Amino acid sequence: MKKIMLCMAITFIVIATVFNAGCIGEDVFSNSSQNKTNNEFDTSVYTLVDEVKDTDDQTIVSKTLSFTYEGKIYTVNVNVPQYRLNNYKANTYKLHDYQRGFAKDVYLEDVIQQLTNQANTNDRQELAKFLISFVQNAISYETDMNAHSQSDYWAYPVETLIYGGDCDCKATLMTAVLRTAGYDAITLLQDIHLATLVSDIRPYTGMYTPNSNSYNFDVMLSYNDKEYYVVDATGIYGVGCYSKELTERLNEYYTIYDQTEGNVYIDGEWYQKVVYKK
Repeated sequence: MKKIMLCMAITFIVIATVFNAGCIGEDVFSNSSQNKTNNEFDTSVYTLVDEVKDTDDQTIVSKTLSFTYEGKIYTVNVNVPQYRLNNYKANTYKLHDYQRGFAKDVYLEDVIQQLTNQANTNDRQELAKFLISFVQNAISYETDMNAHSQSDYWAYPVETLIYGGDCDCKATLMTAVLRTAGYDAITLLQDIHLATLVSDIRPYTGMYTPNSNSYNFDVMLSYNDKEYYVVDATGIYGVGCYSKELTERLNEYYTIYDQTEGNVYIDGEWYQKVVYKK
């Protein structure tokens, strides 16, 4: 009888554990599961479903990022649980939804808070320059094979903070950094490159003046009755500075990701909805 009672107790514990693990897995990004204040993700525009059920790995992946701005060195610390990185990877196929709808990410918000505190300015133009310099100079350019062991991988912003990335990864990060800080930024996709578009940051050249034979200045697109200037996350120049080759390609084709448009992933295939085509 005692053996039967013991078996029943063990069975009950196992069932309860599995049930609770399932709930955590499906709601890992909610406030209750993470004890976070405010919404970790703005679910009104985007939902990231936890497709990796193992949330027991509480290992913290840390990265220290440094960059020089106007002669001074600044440092940012990034700390992300391993299970969160696992879930970004499992949701890569939804990255286009992320780019369109945009999600508030508590780990990215923490980085923006560190940067804002160090910038120590109420001038929105100056803060934007500081944030743009961070993405361009603190985040290493890495091929997808080096960063993710895949020939082609589109990373979530926090993944790029940890691993670095190529043009699509850095452009997605640039857009997310600026939007998290309250700027009007959207992502620009060309046939061979990705960049960011901003409407509320004035053009500037940056610390260096580009060669006018290779670069255009004040490169701008009109979208939704607003003017957006290009900023290249993989470059070293400021807002509006864009290579002549890429500027010329804008006359052929591009797609803009905003809150309503973008590529659609259906049954394992990408179906592209062109937002703007010249």
